[in-house]
Amino acid sequence: MDFFIDWLHHIWDLLQVTGWWVLFGLALSAVMQAVLPQAVWKLRGIAAVSAAVIGGALLPMCNFGIVPLAFGIWQASGNMAAALAFFSAAVLLNPVALLLAIGYMGPVLTVAYGVAALAAAVLTGLLAMRLWPPGEGTGRRRLGDALRQSFLQDGPRLALWICIGITAQGGLMALFPASVYRAVLLDPTGASVIEAVVMGVLRHVCIPDDLSLMASLVASGLAPGSALLFLLLGVVSNLPDLLALGGMAGKKAAALFAGSAVLCSTAVWGVLRLWVEPGFLPRFNLAGTEIYTLWANRLSIGTWMPARLPCALLLLAMGLYGFQRSNKF
Repeated sequence: MDFFIDWLHHIWDLLQVTGWWVLFGLALSAVMQAVLPQAVWKLRGIAAVSAAVIGGALLPMCNFGIVPLAFGIWQASGNMAAALAFFSAAVLLNPVALLLAIGYMGPVLTVAYGVAALAAAVLTGLLAMRLWPPGEGTGRRRLGDALRQSFLQDGPRLALWICIGITAQGGLMALFPASVYRAVLLDPTGASVIEAVVMGVLRHVCIPDDLSLMASLVASGLAPGSALLFLLLGVVSNLPDLLALGGMAGKKAAALFAGSAVLCSTAVWGVLRLWVEPGFLPRFNLAGTEIYTLWANRLSIGTWMPARLPCALLLLAMGLYGFQRSNKF
């Protein structure tokens, strides 16, 4: 009985966090399609992937708002490579996270994190160019048309997959509470890389929120390479994001994103293990981090707290409407 109560509690908490960002992302996607010039949507090849990676990496936004933006890019440009490169960069690489990483962990682990995330985004875009030839997108359109498409057509379908992911993620969070992964990763005998990967996959991770945890784990004895895998693979396995990406763009797109991130994270883990971990001196000193925290807070797009409850209810209603419209279940 306690498990089901905890499960429902986690689902409701995730709905309140997610609802605002999904609706914000749907609105921002419509504005983006109405404001950006037609030339942007006509970009192809390396230029399109590069612009998408840069745009995604500079966006200080929660993961849950990224899926509607990536889907809007795909619709407007017809370019899956640009959409997936944007999604990967925006989810894995966040300017707020970089600022906090420098403050909490210093330059070595910050560079390692940035290189792994950037390499994964670029690799995702380049491979997607091979797998999905660019098609014809809708291009720039009027704001009213874009809003109707976002909220009445795409929104219910996206909300359905998000709600399925939240239900599954809430079950994992109830089965494996914070005390479990802390006990495993801070085991006095030392946590293995396999344990770090498993704990990362089971967790619900948002990179800016988890950087202080990652830094404290490293300071407590977790190898920096294992900590990097714990952080990045936790983001990759975030079920609401992953299921929404697969539901909207297809299983192949979700597998490409996850595979690229796993490959690049593993490569950087190998570099850290060979050249950084021997003699590595961890740091977790909050003194002097105020300037980084200040700028991170200034860059962050925050949640309007009074809107959390109505947005959660609206997301749930949209998900139920999407379920009614769907013939997949």
